[in-house]
Amino acid sequence: MAIFYSIVEEKVAPSANILSQISSLVSLKLLAQTAADDQIDSAKYKCLVTFDFIRSLGRQLEFDVVQYLFDFV
Repeated sequence: MAIFYSIVEEKVAPSANILSQISSLVSLKLLAQTAADDQIDSAKYKCLVTFDFIRSLGRQLEFDVVQYLFDFV
């Protein structure tokens, strides 16, 4: 969610739609939950795809993902 909110320019309230997108990314095995299910307010996820995949996807969407990353090496 922190990454989402740093990319989106306007204020967006958390919604079921946003949370369902996270669930979809987990079911597609693009993200994996690393914290227990009972910690919904502090759920943590790990990205399961490579940086090259993310960069390629960003190019297709004309989105420079690198400008939002602190350390990507």
